[in-house]
Amino acid sequence: MRTIYSIICSILLLAISTRTYSQDIIITNDHDTLEAKVLTISESITSYKLNSYLEGPTYELSNKRINRIIYSNGEEFSFDNGSPQGSPVYNQYKNSIELVASELTMLRGSLAYSRFISKNFEIRAGASFSFVDVTESYGNNFENFGDLQLNYHPFSFRQVDYYIGLRGRIGNSRTYNYLPYYYYDEYYYPSYSNKVAGTIGMINGIRFNFTQRFAINTALSLETYIVEANGATMPLVSGVFGACYKF
Repeated sequence: MRTIYSIICSILLLAISTRTYSQDIIITNDHDTLEAKVLTISESITSYKLNSYLEGPTYELSNKRINRIIYSNGEEFSFDNGSPQGSPVYNQYKNSIELVASELTMLRGSLAYSRFISKNFEIRAGASFSFVDVTESYGNNFENFGDLQLNYHPFSFRQVDYYIGLRGRIGNSRTYNYLPYYYYDEYYYPSYSNKVAGTIGMINGIRFNFTQRFAINTALSLETYIVEANGATMPLVSGVFGACYKF
């Protein structure tokens, strides 16, 4: 008799613990949270039962009203314009620090901070320092500069995140001119000067979200390069490759 009683108690405890820890969470676009047991997800409707009353009726909710679903095992299910994506959400951390290892046109070291101000818009501010003689980098003779970006991410929650944005930079530029050479040795004599320069233009990038917190960022920008001295402008193409930590 005692053995039967123990078995019944064990079954009841198992049922209670399973019901407690196996709940799914539905998060709506209005930031409401529903503790539920998700049954089915179609292209337009998600059906579920309330976790507090699993014996009760089945409810339906339009996918257009759902932001994401977090299953009891930690897996997340996101929605794009009401259509289920079936992939983890990678934009839950709004801040990130990025270390840029290089640029395509010259070797630089950069550190940047970015923050999502909404679901799709990101502000990024950074500083960059060169490690080579800038006079050897044709068309990109910034020594040091600060930059500011406003980026639009249409699919910020996806593992491969494309973005487009506006970029502006300002910094000091080391320009040089060659004085006329002397005929006896036929050498040019360079004259260097540091001036303020800036750029403004478009940037396109792809961010590869390997985990919720770590990503690799690649981008290519097309900008107009403006020198303070004479107001001269020229097109400037540059690319970046960096590692991001999100928090």
